[in-house]
Amino acid sequence: MMQVLVHYMENEGDIGEYFDKYHERLNMGEMLRISVLDVRFENMDQNSDNIIILEEEDGTPHFTSIDHEISLPFFVRFGEK
Repeated sequence: MMQVLVHYMENEGDIGEYFDKYHERLNMGEMLRISVLDVRFENMDQNSDNIIILEEEDGTPHFTSIDHEISLPFFVRFGEK
């Protein structure tokens, strides 16, 4: 049996649009951690819709990666049917 914990979080918008408007406020360390984690776990589905932007009261943005459904795809055989 598989169980899933779901927690709704308000999102400030799309990371691509946010980057265009507020690139000087981006925490590149957080973006790097998300990227390294995606490579480590072979996340095959990371895109701009899978990063939630949360802002503190002072406007500091934080990024949270979501949707890890296609991580660790060791069972996937590309090119096979």
